[in-house]
Amino acid sequence: MLVLFVSGFVSADVLAQVTVPKKWNPKSGMLFSGSPRQLKNFESATDFELTLHPRGKNVPRLIVDSEFILKDGVLQSGTGNGALLKVAEGKDITLTFDIDFQGAGGWCLLWGMKGGTGHGFWNHQLRVSGAHNCLISSVDGELKQPINLDTPYEFKGPTRVGLSIQEDGQVTLASGSKTIFSESYDLPDDGDVLIGTWSNQYGPRPIKIHRIHLKN
Repeated sequence: MLVLFVSGFVSADVLAQVTVPKKWNPKSGMLFSGSPRQLKNFESATDFELTLHPRGKNVPRLIVDSEFILKDGVLQSGTGNGALLKVAEGKDITLTFDIDFQGAGGWCLLWGMKGGTGHGFWNHQLRVSGAHNCLISSVDGELKQPINLDTPYEFKGPTRVGLSIQEDGQVTLASGSKTIFSESYDLPDDGDVLIGTWSNQYGPRPIKIHRIHLKN
């Protein structure tokens, strides 16, 4: 089941629930670097749930019941099970995030999201056994079995994360100079790209986003 309701440009320091224009696509350049005025570049996705059916043990599950807020000049998710922020749409784009990763919990990147179909990267950070990374795909609202990545990479502390989505559907995720994965997808021309948090047994990952840059 995939339910998606997008509600909001940002007003003041909190993502406000207001009507979203029919056409939305931020321009290339700095989307966020600490200024409240830059929050107009984003939409908050609410009433969003993505789960595997039937549910299995330790299966990624994203329930959005919170929003990203601006606090001390950085974006961070509020209290709740998870939050999602739409940062771009389409293909032939490169996004760069400067993120401070703390503690345990789940965070994710989604791309090509349209209706009940899309793809994503899930990071499942545990306190003792380290991190588990996987790729997910949803078709017509049904989440396929996650594919575990062999790359044993942990996102910790200040990290520069790069997401490249090429016109031909090639998607590459990198952390600094290290490539986490590079896969080819059949993507729509106007699919949403989102970043967010989700809850494992420790809750959502307490990430702090200092900077977001878009190149298209």
